Amino acid sequence: MENAIWNLFDLTDKNAVVTGASGGIGYACAIGLAQAGANVVAHYNTNKKTADKLVAEIRKMGKEAFAVQADVSNYEDVNRMAKDIDEMWGKVDILFNNAGIGLTVDPEKSTKEEWLKVIDTNLNGVFYCAQAFGKLMIRDGGGAIINMGSMSAEIINRPEEVSYSTSKAGVHLMTKGLAACWAKYKIRVNAIAPGYIATEMSLPMMRSEPDWVKTNWTDWTPQRRIAEPEELVGMVVYLASEASSFVTGSCLIIDGGFTVY
Repeated sequence: MENAIWNLFDLTDKNAVVTGASGGIGYACAIGLAQAGANVVAHYNTNKKTADKLVAEIRKMGKEAFAVQADVSNYEDVNRMAKDIDEMWGKVDILFNNAGIGLTVDPEKSTKEEWLKVIDTNLNGVFYCAQAFGKLMIRDGGGAIINMGSMSAEIINRPEEVSYSTSKAGVHLMTKGLAACWAKYKIRVNAIAPGYIATEMSLPMMRSEPDWVKTNWTDWTPQRRIAEPEELVGMVVYLASEASSFVTGSCLIIDGGFTVY
């Protein structure tokens, strides 16, 4: 009886796909899902070395793990990836739809190509993956999808990243729409919306402009710090597990309080 609560978070024998697994958040959450008992497919686009390192680390835990390459902005490539994983495992229980990019450019200076690169990856790519793996979950009787949103879907914290905030706002509404459509198939669809996290996207600015980051990021965060990728793991495991069995269509902000103002 004393272990009953922990059983709600148990992912033993579940198969999870993590897109963008070679990045800081994806890497940390892939490890967390494996620690909770899941087998993990680590998706990457270009960083095979880090994906292979992640796979080796998960296999040391005694879990199955594989690395797969795909461009999430390419519809055919995503469906090829889903087909390959399905043939390998036979089912997918969890999708952490994490792959994404950012671009800092004044909107009046943005090229068509720059705009489309962000939208194609962050918005279209999330839908392509949700659709491809959602079809498998419909066939197999259910699953959990966790999309990567952002607090920037709710506020304009960086005006020069309008393509990024637009893409993430789309992800939040997509999450709600898919949750409504797929509840009848026992698929739960949620999103996490991080604030400032120390990842490969933010670390260059944190190192090159520490005073600016303190004034504009840290000082406006009630907890007065920037989070580590590992601080998102608990929420991802929660949303992947039976602990969140009545949670769907939610976009859960994890920002140290930044958006309370």
